[in-house]
Amino acid sequence: MKQYYKLSISIIVFALAMSSVKAQSNVQDSMALVDLYNSTNGIRWKNNTNWLSKQPLNTWFGLTVVGGRVTVMTLQNNSLRGNLPSSFGDLTQLTIAHFEQDSILGSLPATIGNLINIQMLAFSGNKISGNIPSSIGNLSQLSYLDFSYNHLNGNIPTEIGMLKNLNSLFLNSNSLIGGIPESFGNLTSLIYLYLDYNELTDSIPTSIGNCINLKTLSLSNNHITGKIPSTIGNFKTLFKLDLSVNNLIGSIPTTIGNVSSLIRINFSYNKLSGNIPNSIGNLTALVLLNLDNNNLCGAIPKEIISITGINNFPLFNNNFTFAGMEAIANKAQYSPQARIAIKQNGNLLSVSVGGTPANNTFKWYNNATLVATTTSDSTFTITSIGKYWVVATNVVASQLTLFSDTAIISTLPIETISLTATNDSRSPLLQWQTKGEINTLIFEIENSIDGTNFVFEDRIKAIGIGDNKYNYQVRFETLNAHSFVDDKSFFRIKAIDKAGKFSYSNVVSLSLNNSKSNLNIYPNPLVGSNEIHVTGNHIKEISIINMQGKTISTAYYNDVTNPTFLINKVNSGQFAVMIQQQDGTKRILKLLCQ
Repeated sequence: MKQYYKLSISIIVFALAMSSVKAQSNVQDSMALVDLYNSTNGIRWKNNTNWLSKQPLNTWFGLTVVGGRVTVMTLQNNSLRGNLPSSFGDLTQLTIAHFEQDSILGSLPATIGNLINIQMLAFSGNKISGNIPSSIGNLSQLSYLDFSYNHLNGNIPTEIGMLKNLNSLFLNSNSLIGGIPESFGNLTSLIYLYLDYNELTDSIPTSIGNCINLKTLSLSNNHITGKIPSTIGNFKTLFKLDLSVNNLIGSIPTTIGNVSSLIRINFSYNKLSGNIPNSIGNLTALVLLNLDNNNLCGAIPKEIISITGINNFPLFNNNFTFAGMEAIANKAQYSPQARIAIKQNGNLLSVSVGGTPANNTFKWYNNATLVATTTSDSTFTITSIGKYWVVATNVVASQLTLFSDTAIISTLPIETISLTATNDSRSPLLQWQTKGEINTLIFEIENSIDGTNFVFEDRIKAIGIGDNKYNYQVRFETLNAHSFVDDKSFFRIKAIDKAGKFSYSNVVSLSLNNSKSNLNIYPNPLVGSNEIHVTGNHIKEISIINMQGKTISTAYYNDVTNPTFLINKVNSGQFAVMIQQQDGTKRILKLLCQ
């Protein structure tokens, strides 16, 4: 009975109104207005002045009427509640429709596509659900479309790409799915595009780069995948680019440096990798560069440091180290970062943390016990099995503490090797004592001229189990002569087990020349001659050795003094002269031939 009474009253009121306004209003428009009033609970609107009265339509609240046709409706924040009737599409002269912050429910009628003169549709902040009708593509005059903050779902219709006059599109804060239509590349008049806070997937179409007049592109808080298209470099006036909270992968395209108008960039909470492109340094207007929570790595480009206007530069939760971080330590938020990797080479552990070495401190732990603290040197020699990790800090980039992953050392070919050297010019000797050999196969003797870069010299067989002692006589003839010409050579022992695992001893040095020896040679350099004069007594043997360790000339004597040595023809270059006395003392001297 209530429903019948309400309908009867409406018909009576409408009849009265029509009798009064028929001279200056369109019947089709009037019918649509009555439908709108009834379907959105007009009796409870905040302001319903003259609605369904006998007063002229242009006196009804929120309406503008031109030539008897409704052209503007401004009913925003007026407590409309209910569905938008299909007859809403009969208002074919409507140019502006403002319905923000109401409680309009249900789906948008497909007849909305009949509003061929509409220029502005604003329905933000309602409770509209269902799909955006494809008929919206008919609205060729539309320049402003706002369906934000509703409950729309389904795909974005490709027909929106037909709205070539569209300059503002707000579909944010809905439940739209699928991808951004490729047809959006046709919206060359577009200035503002907000699609954030939806459920969009797929990748950003490359055609988006055709929208060269964009000032704001906001796609954040979706599930968009794929790479950032390089065509973003086509934008000429863009000042805000927000792609945060998605599933974007790959690197930041270098073309971003072309968009010199950019003020705000937000790529946070994605899966971007690779380096920050140097070209971002071209964006001198930037005040925000938000890159946190990605997989970015490498050095912070020095070009960014020169952007003086940046006051918000979040970099935390990436894979950055101290590389380049010292220079931006006072203007970025860069802690924490992902764990750094430990590299193992035999019994040597190392990490790469960047930054100025002298500013870096490393604390090495084994089974939660601090076992070493070093400055500058990022390497550590394993001495026992266990779980190793390192904590690195930098005195300039002091916000950041880098934690490594864990290296589990379960077996070593040997637990420890303690190497010593006997400096004897007659018979220089290497001696080492091992502890805990486990399937140790061989020991390789390595030598070096600088204590850093070692080369293989010789090998001996290991006992292979338990604790043992070993001796090795350094033989001049089998070693690289250039290792000794400056009176010192460095040695280490490499232990290798049957599985190919290896570890190293400590490094020792040998001074193979007796500093008290009076042996010498002249002329040096040797020019235009093949005679070398040796000063010294009790000479037994003289040999010439090239820098590859090969003996190219040898002479033997019987306890002579100050002999003259004739060498075979040699090319210009550096050689070593080895002189041995009767008592076994040896000395190696550098000879330059020209």
